[in-house]
Amino acid sequence: MPSVKIWVRRGGPNELQGLAAMRALQDEGFDIHVFDRTTPLTDIVDMAMAAK
Repeated sequence: MPSVKIWVRRGGPNELQGLAAMRALQDEGFDIHVFDRTTPLTDIVDMAMAAK
């Protein structure tokens, strides 16, 4: 699991449930990065690529 990185842009009608799921994954030890709907997808991809 240490090599798994999850990058998520959340939003939509089930946003709060999705955020709770992301927190649960983080508590299990996943390297997860969560952004809100105002963050452009291209910025998230740039950050993910820079973090390689």
